[in-house]
Amino acid sequence: MNGMESSSVIQRVMGLLEDHIELGTLECRYESSQARRRICAIALGAVFGLTAFVFLQVALIRGLLRTGLPLWVLCLVAAAVYGALSVFIYRRWGRRDPRAGPPFQASGEEFKRSLQWIRQHSS
Repeated sequence: MNGMESSSVIQRVMGLLEDHIELGTLECRYESSQARRRICAIALGAVFGLTAFVFLQVALIRGLLRTGLPLWVLCLVAAAVYGALSVFIYRRWGRRDPRAGPPFQASGEEFKRSLQWIRQHSS
């Protein structure tokens, strides 16, 4: 390799590194917004679940006690219903969108391609 080719390869490697930094920055922003969204969904689901539990629990138990069912049975049924509701909320809004792929997938793939390119041009 002569000096000109070496300089060109170094410039291209530096360009690749800049592209990786830019891609990593973009993915960090995306991942942080996804994490914030999931945390907010979980928190809101928990608040609404707890609020519903408090108000509905009192009304249901008082109403169903008049049917003659034991209190412990009514409490178990109410707990099962509210538990199912909280699972639904988590599954619906609290998880990562599977269409997005694993976190930092694009950065990893691009980094591997760049390493291959650097190896090809440095030998």
